[in-house]
Amino acid sequence: QLNEYELNSQVMPFEDWNVGEDLFSDLDKEHDLLDRDVRPFAEECDQLRAIQLFAGSDDAWGGFSAQYIDRLRDEYGKKSIWIWAIEDGTRVQRVSSNAHFNYE
Repeated sequence: QLNEYELNSQVMPFEDWNVGEDLFSDLDKEHDLLDRDVRPFAEECDQLRAIQLFAGSDDAWGGFSAQYIDRLRDEYGKKSIWIWAIEDGTRVQRVSSNAHFNYE
């Protein structure tokens, strides 16, 4: 839970990808996130084959998840990592050769 951030906030916006990357770096320095969140579950597995993640892709959670996945790849290099990206369809930008559409 992150109390200092709020969606659509003017003071501490959480829609920016870079905010998520910075947040991951800050939290990972304070607590080793893999040791705290993943390792207890991985050690319970007899034969860990893959890791599945569901993550936002178009806000700060996308940046946070990208950094998290990089750490997972370093730690569990030979395991498959499946990522299911979730996006808010109202904020997607589509570009065609004739026109630029911005769905907001």
